[in-house]
Amino acid sequence: MDKEYELKPWSVGEGYLYYELVRTKTRRTPLEKLIVSKKRNEDIKNLVGQIKKIIDYGVQKSCSACKLECLDGSLGLYEIKHYAGIYRYLSYIEIEGPTIVLLYEARGHQGSGNIHNDINHVQGMVKEAKILLEELDETEGIKNNA
Repeated sequence: MDKEYELKPWSVGEGYLYYELVRTKTRRTPLEKLIVSKKRNEDIKNLVGQIKKIIDYGVQKSCSACKLECLDGSLGLYEIKHYAGIYRYLSYIEIEGPTIVLLYEARGHQGSGNIHNDINHVQGMVKEAKILLEELDETEGIKNNA
């Protein structure tokens, strides 16, 4: 049976491995679209910088610095913040490593309470990311921070 999603690995230097959960038949991933966008060039640099800091300092310190917010600890759902104004990247993060899977870029809720719609939108994606990471770990092993 064909899978709906797959993990696309991204690397930004030695020891900085993260993933993007993408639909299997996607020609260009959301992150690839962000990379080629001239208007959002600084945003991608800032996002990668945030990811590197999360990997370097860990989830707890990143949450304390308000760069990362735990949306649902039981799911491992986090929001990477402050890289592009109102934009946030909803992500599945396994604390060991940490291993980061980018799920979905959303416009910030700005106090409107609409984050719940985004959380509902990505719950199935979190489950897919967990399964795919387990499969990847069994076949290749995740070598983050190697």
